[in-house]
Amino acid sequence: MAAKTLIFLAERSLLPDRAIREGMRRFIAQIERQPTQTDSAFAAEMAQHPIAEHTEIANLQHYELPADFFAAFLGPNRKYSCCFYPTGAETLAQAEDASLELTAANAGLADGQDILELGCGWGSLCLWMARRYPRSRITAVSNSAPQRRFIEVQAMVDGLKNLRVITANVNSFVPDGHFDRIVSVDSRYAINHVPRGVLDRAFRAQAAIADSDLSGQLVRGGGDKNVPAADR
Repeated sequence: MAAKTLIFLAERSLLPDRAIREGMRRFIAQIERQPTQTDSAFAAEMAQHPIAEHTEIANLQHYELPADFFAAFLGPNRKYSCCFYPTGAETLAQAEDASLELTAANAGLADGQDILELGCGWGSLCLWMARRYPRSRITAVSNSAPQRRFIEVQAMVDGLKNLRVITANVNSFVPDGHFDRIVSVDSRYAINHVPRGVLDRAFRAQAAIADSDLSGQLVRGGGDKNVPAADR
């Protein structure tokens, strides 16, 4: 059966879970057999595309849906990206926390930093960072107004004063300050090449971005655990 047909059936819940899990294992194994892409090759490939693609379609498909819909199947952090199961016995909530901890460690996050998150979803990381790093100033960018409103309400409930959420299309977003870290979690499908786009504008908008080397701190995801990856 053709791969497209199997994907079509899986997306409509017309295949048993057992078959879907086996298909996912085979797909992941196929990806892991591929040669690891270097950062320079990744940057060159992404530079051939717009910064973000299909932003309007993404809003229509899922970004504008009510937050309560996602509460039915996401964890308590509303983590809209991959979780991390170190032992395989973790609950969804524990796997969310483990993934957020790993993201922060890989990105070298620390209290007192100015941090920009591009593509913040329902706020799993930006809310987590605001709680974990109370002296930091967190700016989160979302293409969705409902996502921004949901995060703002959660921040108010939690008494967080160090989080700002901006509704913007990343293609036209211009940073209004300097940042020690820029993170983007599981957004490669939407944000193709932050270095050429947002970082170029960020450097034009200010004389310098703190003291850090952002070329080493803007980290992306990948299957190789040896590759720095706040984008896992």
